[in-house]
Amino acid sequence: MHYEDALALVFLQVKTKGYTDYSGIKQVVIDEAQDYYPLHFAILNSLFPKSRYTVLGDINQTIEKQEDLSLYDQASKIFDKKKSTLVTLDKSFRCTNEILMYSTKFLDQGINFNSFSRNGDTPAVFTAPTKSVLDNLIITECITCKEKDYQSIGLICKNEQDSISLHERLKDKIDIQLIKSDVVIDLKGVFIIPVYMSKGLEFDAVLICDADKDHYSSEDDKNLLYIACTRALHRLNLFYTGEISPLL
Repeated sequence: MHYEDALALVFLQVKTKGYTDYSGIKQVVIDEAQDYYPLHFAILNSLFPKSRYTVLGDINQTIEKQEDLSLYDQASKIFDKKKSTLVTLDKSFRCTNEILMYSTKFLDQGINFNSFSRNGDTPAVFTAPTKSVLDNLIITECITCKEKDYQSIGLICKNEQDSISLHERLKDKIDIQLIKSDVVIDLKGVFIIPVYMSKGLEFDAVLICDADKDHYSSEDDKNLLYIACTRALHRLNLFYTGEISPLL
């Protein structure tokens, strides 16, 4: 059964037959709310009818759809509580100031974030004439990161296919792991991961390995670049072959 069909059937099930196993739950926390649809909220409201809700999300990290602050108005109407409050958090405790400022170039104008007064290197963009040269640049950067004693290094590609391809090219040259599922692991070492799986994760250093026009050029791609860039704690660099992404 497709996920979309299962979602609709779950909604019909809880609305027509009810479900009381979770009726005693008093507090529900919803994370990554920007990727939810109204139907998700309606199902949760039926499953946890007596609960209070804390809904957390960053609309700039939405994947596969466009989203704005009306998301929270929709959620408030669906949960239909007597009182609700929207709290906006605008301070980042993850990235250095330089990484945060670079990342905000992919956001709409007028959105401001503040860093936790921590400075570091300015992100840089590197180009290569061939994939072979690109791979050598990436390996050199990984070595540099290890010399700086960074414990976790994330090589972020746009999709799983590109992640697998890069892993095949690098696996015999450096010690590297490919992340292909949402399994929680100890992020110590060098990892290759598609950007959509990197949400919620953080690395000491991040290498965006395919920052070219073919991979990143649309409005939706802005969100993906923002997500990829903000995975970095201390160091961020971008690499590409061919024509540079116009978003950069």
